[in-house]
Amino acid sequence: MNIIRKYKLSLLKYDFLTKKELEDLNIIFKEVKYCKENFELIEFIYNNLLNLKQVKLKDYPNDIFYFKDDKVIFEQYLLNTTLFFVNYYLIWGVFETKFNYNYQEIRNLIKRIVEQSYKMTEITPRGYILKDLLQQAYKLEYNEHS
Repeated sequence: MNIIRKYKLSLLKYDFLTKKELEDLNIIFKEVKYCKENFELIEFIYNNLLNLKQVKLKDYPNDIFYFKDDKVIFEQYLLNTTLFFVNYYLIWGVFETKFNYNYQEIRNLIKRIVEQSYKMTEITPRGYILKDLLQQAYKLEYNEHS
């Protein structure tokens, strides 16, 4: 069930959101108005920016990666604590083309959501074409442990 439907049912007292789901939605609702026109945007943010798996890869000791399944969504460069790369094809470009956000709007939205959700301070998001090698490294490293 998508999160918007679950939220609507919870308002009608037919279903309940978990504490985590409610926290995540409150983060989104601070940035995006809850209205029918924004349902697709809210779903996109919920499904793609939140609850990502934080991963350190041995081949990249100066980075923390945030994965959704086996796709890199974010890369945090630890030697420059503000630098925060956002997967252009999966995230940044979608905000540009599908939701018609400009550069500053995307940057501000991602910054505020990521800082709240992952308890970070003062990041500078940048759309970036992340390396395909990361997906391969992730699969290798995590399939070895399975």
